[in-house]
Amino acid sequence: MSIKNLINFKNIKKSNLTYILVWIFYYAWVIVFTTWWTSSPVTVAVFDAEMRAMLHIINLTASAVFIFILKREWYVVSSRISAVFLIVSSVIFLTIQNDTAQTVAAIVLAVAIGGLNASILIPFVFVLNNTEKFYSVVFSNLLISVMILLQEFGTLKVTDSIIFSLIMLALSILPTIFFKKSDLLESYPKNLSLVPKYSKITYLTIALNCVYAIMCKSVGKIFLQNADMQTAIALEPYFYFGAILGCVVYFLIYMVFRNSNQTTWNVTFSTFVAAMLLYSFGNNSNVVLGFFAVLLGVGSTMGMINMYYILGVIGKKYFSIKYVRLSILFIGTCGGVSGILIALLTKQSPITAGMALAGFSAIAIVILLMFSPTLTQKYFCDSWASDSEKSDVNTSLNYLQKYNLSKRESEICQLLLQGNTLRQAAAILDISYATVNTYTTTLYRKLNINSRTELLILFKDYIVEPVN
Repeated sequence: MSIKNLINFKNIKKSNLTYILVWIFYYAWVIVFTTWWTSSPVTVAVFDAEMRAMLHIINLTASAVFIFILKREWYVVSSRISAVFLIVSSVIFLTIQNDTAQTVAAIVLAVAIGGLNASILIPFVFVLNNTEKFYSVVFSNLLISVMILLQEFGTLKVTDSIIFSLIMLALSILPTIFFKKSDLLESYPKNLSLVPKYSKITYLTIALNCVYAIMCKSVGKIFLQNADMQTAIALEPYFYFGAILGCVVYFLIYMVFRNSNQTTWNVTFSTFVAAMLLYSFGNNSNVVLGFFAVLLGVGSTMGMINMYYILGVIGKKYFSIKYVRLSILFIGTCGGVSGILIALLTKQSPITAGMALAGFSAIAIVILLMFSPTLTQKYFCDSWASDSEKSDVNTSLNYLQKYNLSKRESEICQLLLQGNTLRQAAAILDISYATVNTYTTTLYRKLNINSRTELLILFKDYIVEPVN
């Protein structure tokens, strides 16, 4: 029931449509028209490979810098300022035929993209519920694949695509006019001291996302380019057909399966391994390499969807800007930038480099699978994992529900588990020490314990680092 509830359109609030639409159109525009990974025909026509790599590296680095500088409450102003610089630099780049001016405009464009990336990410994480996040990431990736396929098949000519790109840009930034600071403030937990805490194992999500960013995007890109050299057919359309299939598979997993997050990652890495095997033993067969491209598209797209969806779920679950900042830093800078650099360094001898990377990737996946029981127990059994299958995160501590505690008793229990004294709990809750002492007595009686020590022992598995 909870899984079906996640994909129920009725959970989407009209007041949040602005943030959903800006994510879908802007994210699609950035990936299709400005990044190194896609290389759509219009992107190739406007930016050469070196320019695309530069744009992407600056974009990812600027995103990490801005997300560390910006306070959550600044996202309205920062999104609008970034949008203005984005429009102006785009117009200058396309209209002024001067190499120096175009280079400066491209740098400003990339920095502005980074600023808008960070600004749009804040409401995505802290304002949207899980259903809204789910459809935002699925539809944006679906739109990316459809747009690139239209260009691949010549439905959109280069000139038309540039015009279409500008229209997409306008659709991407117009919703920022309707951003409201109050939307974020209304999503704030009423008592920040009672926000659930996360354990260090949660940071493993960032590590997995880094592995994905390097292997499924950068290494996968090299595989795709190398396979194109070994076959007479164009593999890009097969890859993006696979990407569309990946969107469908991701939706079906969350509609049908329990432990959906675990299943999506299993499918992501399984399709990547299968694609590598086909690449390694394809023997230049058009059919085999076609299947390779489809599977690579499925895994790459599902990983990208899961990466942003889970980032949003965890960020809101624990209301942690620290987690969001570290995610963008490691995923973007360490994962994305390093991946692009690896691909550029291996460009001179792509076939040899591709085979070496295939072997390295296979070993890395095998090592990852060796630790899968531990990952399953520690990573996928965290409280946020079950929340990812619901329409929104649960900011209460579920393990207290079975004791039938009152709201105040639950609040005091959480504060005591966080290491607060009774007097500190009284100050936080703005009630008297005597009242806290009374609630603590009834709390201990319901839990069938007699002291703080017994309380800590009873809930030892839930005592983790506080959120910053």
